[in-house]
Amino acid sequence: MTLVAAAVLLLAGCDGSPTPVVTDTPSVTPSPVVSVSPSPRVTPSPGDPLLDVLPEGATDPGVTGAIITAQYFIEQYAPMIQTGDTAIWDALSTDQCAYCADASDWARTAASDGFVVSGGEIHVDESRTRGSIVDDEWTTAVLGLVVAQDAIQVDRPGSEDDSVVKATETGLVIGLVFADDRWLVDGVNPVDEKEIRG
Repeated sequence: MTLVAAAVLLLAGCDGSPTPVVTDTPSVTPSPVVSVSPSPRVTPSPGDPLLDVLPEGATDPGVTGAIITAQYFIEQYAPMIQTGDTAIWDALSTDQCAYCADASDWARTAASDGFVVSGGEIHVDESRTRGSIVDDEWTTAVLGLVVAQDAIQVDRPGSEDDSVVKATETGLVIGLVFADDRWLVDGVNPVDEKEIRG
């Protein structure tokens, strides 16, 4: 599989497992589309630099904090694939998030193989964001976001093997868990944007 094909698969949500069928909007209860379990990848410490870069309100344990975190997380995709720096993405992902790990691995591989990636900026349609919170043993959230992604160009210096992944619009169902004073992304499932409805 080529590097560009892997990028397309990431945008389409292929993480090696079957894509679940979305039958319900994520505005009331967590759906089986994403697995939400408390297994954060990182634990903050005093002076944690991640907490310093999160947008205002991201650490709120309510749905507003979950939405701010999810939007910020998704917007980190382009800077990550352009630079190969996965620090913020990884710090906001749990070990259970296969989509998160696949995107992080792809960005590191592209950088180490000398590929130059440009574009791919993600724009969230905030007017269409939906979400719900479940308070049980752990506070979890399931959100629906509609995002537009700019075209991505991938090329390797000295090679004519460059490709463009077209701009796209899609829906994302994102599961988060609130642990260690922050929201962490526990699962991402791309769906048809029409699945994200009020």
